[in-house]
Amino acid sequence: VDDASHVGRLTKASFELLFREHLKPGGYYILEDIAASTTLPDWPDYKPMASEPDDGHRFPSYDNGMIGFLKQLVDQAATGKGDIASIEIQPSIAVIRKR
Repeated sequence: VDDASHVGRLTKASFELLFREHLKPGGYYILEDIAASTTLPDWPDYKPMASEPDDGHRFPSYDNGMIGFLKQLVDQAATGKGDIASIEIQPSIAVIRKR
């Protein structure tokens, strides 16, 4: 369970070391408090959600902090390559299984 900083760039650094280098295949890496950058105005990487139009081609999105990092992981997992077998996102928690 990664209960580190809850700041996207710091969590990414921890993930790259712990998940990629030390977690055994089939193991789980759990990130908690993943919504801090969208819900806590005093947080270091806080940025309010933008209200972009949803035109059916481009959807409102958020690429800052923890959510931005998780979106990178989802994009990596979607390729079917690499060491991410699955990602499950629940309120405030992400569970990532290593291939």
